[in-house]
Amino acid sequence: MLKNLEKYKIYKGRIFILRKKKLIPGTNSEISGRDKVIFFERTKTFGEAVFVYDETNSKVKVTTINGKHIWIPKNCLLIELETKK
Repeated sequence: MLKNLEKYKIYKGRIFILRKKKLIPGTNSEISGRDKVIFFERTKTFGEAVFVYDETNSKVKVTTINGKHIWIPKNCLLIELETKK
């Protein structure tokens, strides 16, 4: 039963690699869904991996290379990077 609960684990505070898409849709707003969707180049905007600051049902708030926050769809996240403690 615990294995089934793994998929409901929260995204906040975790680091993910993005899917290999050239353009990632997102919004600049501090509140999810308030701005028009803008497409960002994955390599120029996000780098190798992203840190998730906040989440809603379908979007996560991540940081860019410049330190700005952008809301992107959860389906753009590919795999979590494991951290060693």
